[in-house]
Amino acid sequence: MGDVVSQPNACVCALEAKAETRMQLVDWARGVSRAIVSVDRSALEVGFTLRCTFGVAIPLVVAIAAGRAALGFAPAIGALICGFTSLQGIYRSRIATVLAVAFGIAVASFVGAMAAPNVVALVVITAIVGYFYGTISQLGMPASVAALNTTVAFIIFSSLPHTPREDLVQSSLLLAGGLIQVILLVIAWPIDRFTIERRGLAAGYRELAGYATSLATPDAAAPPIAALTAARQIVADQQPLARARDIARFTRILTDAEALRQRLATMVALRDKSVADVPAEFSQLVKAIGKQLDALASTLDGTSSADDLQGIRLQTLAEFEAFERAYAGNAFALALVRDISDHLDDATQAIAVVATGHPTRLLLSSQPRPAAYIQTRIDWLSREAIRDAAVLSLAMLIGHTIFSADRGYWIALTAALVLRPDLQGTINRGFARIAGTLAGAVLAALALLAIHANATFQSVGMIVAAGVCYLTLMPNYALFSTSMTVFVILALSLAGVYTGTIVDRVYDTLGGGALAMAGYLLLPTWARRRTRPLLADYVDTQREFALVLLGAYADSEHVDRNTLADIRTRAWKTRTELETSIERARAEPRQPHTIETDRALEILAATQSFALVSMALESGIETLPRAAPLVGLLPLRDALDRAMREIAAALRENRRAAIDDSLADAYDRVRQGAGGDDPAHRLVVHYAAGYVHSVKTLAGLT
Repeated sequence: MGDVVSQPNACVCALEAKAETRMQLVDWARGVSRAIVSVDRSALEVGFTLRCTFGVAIPLVVAIAAGRAALGFAPAIGALICGFTSLQGIYRSRIATVLAVAFGIAVASFVGAMAAPNVVALVVITAIVGYFYGTISQLGMPASVAALNTTVAFIIFSSLPHTPREDLVQSSLLLAGGLIQVILLVIAWPIDRFTIERRGLAAGYRELAGYATSLATPDAAAPPIAALTAARQIVADQQPLARARDIARFTRILTDAEALRQRLATMVALRDKSVADVPAEFSQLVKAIGKQLDALASTLDGTSSADDLQGIRLQTLAEFEAFERAYAGNAFALALVRDISDHLDDATQAIAVVATGHPTRLLLSSQPRPAAYIQTRIDWLSREAIRDAAVLSLAMLIGHTIFSADRGYWIALTAALVLRPDLQGTINRGFARIAGTLAGAVLAALALLAIHANATFQSVGMIVAAGVCYLTLMPNYALFSTSMTVFVILALSLAGVYTGTIVDRVYDTLGGGALAMAGYLLLPTWARRRTRPLLADYVDTQREFALVLLGAYADSEHVDRNTLADIRTRAWKTRTELETSIERARAEPRQPHTIETDRALEILAATQSFALVSMALESGIETLPRAAPLVGLLPLRDALDRAMREIAAALRENRRAAIDDSLADAYDRVRQGAGGDDPAHRLVVHYAAGYVHSVKTLAGLT
């Protein structure tokens, strides 16, 4: 009888599982389709488009004027590629990346053209190029873009074999086109008038404003870091034409922002956790601080003037006075809010000086795109490098054996552009590339029929296509692929190279996209597998930071601020990499022996609660008078060290953390032995309880 009952239940479960799978596939297909058709209008950059398109137009117009339109082909390609590269970096890093690509594509194109007649040599060199592309890409986005563009140049010019002399001339013209973009980029700096610095710092202050306002709610968390880390990189990557006093002013504004972030995070610790409601004086103050920070951001980005700050500042001062009356008996709270007030005043004065005039609306040099704020490391035998080498060499082999050599490059080109370090990015790019190439092939064929091989019209078509490429690169990859296909086909036609039929392009694009996706599935680099080690690294950095702080309270004569700054930077970078890993893992299938994203987020939140305690203790060092050494903290520090090391080891080894009561016992001894009225002693005894609670929470989540 039991078997009779269980059989229908098993059928129901199987049907439910199939239905769930179908729904997941439908959701996945909708996500891919949205990625293909959606246009991010906020990513449109008209100034960047005009500058880079002008750079592509210069060699084409000069060549037409000289009566040798075909000579404009190579420098236009060089200018196009280096224009894309100029999206990366800020100032010095941007110029360095564009110069590296300009020389890189010149060398790569020469090597590709020289190797083209020998298929075996071409495939071997393609594998080497693919390996270095995957290896260099580990160093961050600017390096990845430089490596990709160099690879693209190698692939394109592998289909254009000439004599060694002609190949050298062609590579020199490519370099010249890239240098045109370098010159235009330098010319744009004084025109942009520190718009990059002002907008970057404004984003950081606006992020702080949102965080300050959130402190008025019961569920306030750790402060965000994205905008402030970008601002830090912008100020560090100084404009070469800037004067020392300008750099000093922006540095001052950034320093105030970083101090305010730490102090605002510390304010969370002032609230009584046993009371659900936020005290009125506390709530009104953080809202007023948020309003002033938002006004400072608006002054920086030019949406309001410095004159509007005075009235807002007076309102904030009134809330500071009300808070001080309510917390008159709390020495740390008073010292903290007075320090916040001082930094707000300093930031207001500095911003009033730099915010003269409005920032440039049409930013010619493009928005800053600093490298990801992560710890860069190279794995010389990484899956990315092996996958890129295998896929690109196989694509080149297929293109030059099964298909004709003069169009076989398109398969490898498609594979190079589709390959991404994550699953979702590879799939989205693959389908967007296929859709865009199909549309572009049709448009290019119609254009070639209409202009009847007229070199002037072909050059004009290339300029228009380049402009659309630059305009759509960030907002929509399918539209970019469409315009890029039109540009390449018109450019090769201008150079007298057979560009194939529409059907040829369809087969080549489908083949290249399929190879890239198959390569990822055969040699995947799952972000989910990196999440657990990154969580352990983040726990380790927070442990190191806490140990230095407790050591400073135990021996107040030795506060190692340089070490604290170094650890803080590592913690920010690890957190950035961890959050990226968790976000990518959401789009990946579940795998055995990996951590679920929801649980990873819980561990991240618990570690950030641990970090809030450290921020409070660091603020105490910065704002309170120097205290007498609290030697009894050393056993607590050692117990905390052991507990956090055990949690990190448990995360790496995928096991439960074995935590005993030694940390809680050490804290009880400190609490019982720390008497007196020293505010720093009371502060550390009060907030160190947060370490004990966070360790307990983290141990339960491993």
